[in-house]
Amino acid sequence: MRASEKDGREHFFVSKDRMEEICSNEHVLAYTRFPNTGYEYCATTESLKGDVNVYIIDPPGVEWFKSQNTLGGLDVEFKSIYVDLPEGQIRKRALSRGDGEEAVEARLTSEREIFDAFYEDNQYDYCISNTGTKEELEAKTDAIYHMIMRDFGENR
Repeated sequence: MRASEKDGREHFFVSKDRMEEICSNEHVLAYTRFPNTGYEYCATTESLKGDVNVYIIDPPGVEWFKSQNTLGGLDVEFKSIYVDLPEGQIRKRALSRGDGEEAVEARLTSEREIFDAFYEDNQYDYCISNTGTKEELEAKTDAIYHMIMRDFGENR
């Protein structure tokens, strides 16, 4: 949990025991464990709203999601969008929201190889460069969303 975050507002932060309970008893939609830090996070099917949902997840989470035969008994179509952002920008944004320098460097170091391999191996369905404004990113994301929805409608 970042200094600016509050439990239950941005995310829910739970103990290791509670995470194990969630993963064994609930309908897990997405799960990630950071190998270098041991941090875990997940989303459950309980969080789904409507027909289309967006979840931000890292490459190990994408791999886990794709490996599941069913997700809580739901028929789910999965599309991944890789948001490419240079490390300098990641660092700048993290520091501006109050993350400490050491924490930022530790996270970049722990995730660099995972994200680089995911990108280099084209393990995503779509890729967006996130070097512009928030509005530009939203426009790019909306364009992909509309393309996916058009294809989904045609394949129904």
